[in-house]
Amino acid sequence: HWPVLLMIFWSYVPALGHPVEFGLAGVLISAGLAMVTLRFVETPLRFAPKIRTSPSRSLALGGVATALAVSTGLALLAVTPTPVG
Repeated sequence: HWPVLLMIFWSYVPALGHPVEFGLAGVLISAGLAMVTLRFVETPLRFAPKIRTSPSRSLALGGVATALAVSTGLALLAVTPTPVG
């Protein structure tokens, strides 16, 4: 849900400005996505019996999630153009 807030921040053009409604809509969308991911992704994973009862599965899931996050960050870094000026 946080990428929504970043997209709003990055799309800001000082010459044009943004109405308050634009920022509020972004915050509401982000909050909605946070509630949905908490309910349907985070909570089921935290309380899944197979993960709660097995330390090795829990560590494996954490390792995969970390590797995925790092890989995504590196891929985005590789395709982001270098700022000039």
